[in-house]
Amino acid sequence: MTRLFIAACFSICLAGPVSAELARTDYGDWSVRCDEKTYCIAETQGESSNDEAFKLKLERGAKPGSDVFVTLRPTTKLDVGMRARIEIESLEEDNYGYFGKAAKIYTGNEMTFGGEADRDLIEKLRRGVSARVEIDYGGSIGTLIYRVRLSGLTHALLKMDEQQGRIGRQDAVVAWGVFQRTVQQRLLRLPQCPRLLPRSPKLLQRRRRQTTFPPR
Repeated sequence: MTRLFIAACFSICLAGPVSAELARTDYGDWSVRCDEKTYCIAETQGESSNDEAFKLKLERGAKPGSDVFVTLRPTTKLDVGMRARIEIESLEEDNYGYFGKAAKIYTGNEMTFGGEADRDLIEKLRRGVSARVEIDYGGSIGTLIYRVRLSGLTHALLKMDEQQGRIGRQDAVVAWGVFQRTVQQRLLRLPQCPRLLPRSPKLLQRRRRQTTFPPR
């Protein structure tokens, strides 16, 4: 499936409703849940620059090598062709940005960045402090900004790997490969992350990456 172009190609995709879901587990600002087919969703929610509610989700099916989708679900109606941008703030390195245009909008008003377990995008989110998504709606609405805290995301994704039996496998989101087993064991022994208090933005040089995501 053609995906939303971000930096060369962003992606947009519908995540179908999750039925018979298991108990939700909270990790800091994030939570994770899986259904009976082990389709898992890690998600957080907040308010945009115009105070509307939204959700940002990382979701993945249980099949080996299945795609990972970073899905935004705003309240304001999305349309094909809208300009989109996501920037991740980190304490360790420069900001990481993607940009492009929406190629397709799905039922539920959801659009997704990335796919096919894109290592760079997922790793930047996992190591980041916060993310900022901008959608240019045009007209009287203009550009809306969606700010996301990333505290607890690593634990949520690790739980997803565990539920889908990917620990130590190369298609894991977090705990991939033999060297990640120790990381996984240590993280599972840690207490759940507390929610972070707001902090002043760190001034970092922005860096953009030209990336083409393959069709789904």
